[in-house]
Amino acid sequence: MRMKSRLLKGLDPFLVLLVLTILRFTNYFETFLPNWLSLLIVTLFLGALAALLAYLGINRIKKGTPPVPEQALAEAKLTTEALKGNGRH
Repeated sequence: MRMKSRLLKGLDPFLVLLVLTILRFTNYFETFLPNWLSLLIVTLFLGALAALLAYLGINRIKKGTPPVPEQALAEAKLTTEALKGNGRH
């Protein structure tokens, strides 16, 4: 439970800065665009950013380590041989 509360305490300032940044960009666009259009631009930008980060994350996961480690297979074979040979290799 303590770890979760620490994570949430660390996330709070980040979320506040994120919301303030979004509002600042929206207010900037509102100076020369209608309100709905400025909100649409910021929303589309954030959606594109989220899609890009998801794409990059999926690619990194696909390039990750293989699902079956070779060292574990070698250890399992050695263990099987040792058990069959009464503890001798």
